[in-house]
Amino acid sequence: MGLPRPLRLTSKYQFDRVLKERVVQLRNGPFRVYAASNLEGASRLGLIIGKRFAKRAVDRNRIKRALRESFRMDHDQLEGFDVVVQLVDTAPDAWLKANSNTLWPLLRATLEKREDDAPSA
Repeated sequence: MGLPRPLRLTSKYQFDRVLKERVVQLRNGPFRVYAASNLEGASRLGLIIGKRFAKRAVDRNRIKRALRESFRMDHDQLEGFDVVVQLVDTAPDAWLKANSNTLWPLLRATLEKREDDAPSA
């Protein structure tokens, strides 16, 4: 089962909004993760996997599949955020298999820390 369309960022406008209005930016291994709040209620995922760091289409598709599947399992814990994951370095298969699930708990912890640090009105 794949990631349903309502859980994906599909237009350039949606990607640009997340990259411009990001409330969180973090780096984990070969990935940079951006997050911005949305009004949809559900979390949505966008992927930027360029040819620069994954030359073969087979490799780019494998990376996308792994990230989509890990997001599908944890998206309910990130409700209210649009997330863009960008590949910024080469991703060895061994790292991808071992650590693709670590992005979402790290992002969740960063978002919770940000909420705790925000001054209350």
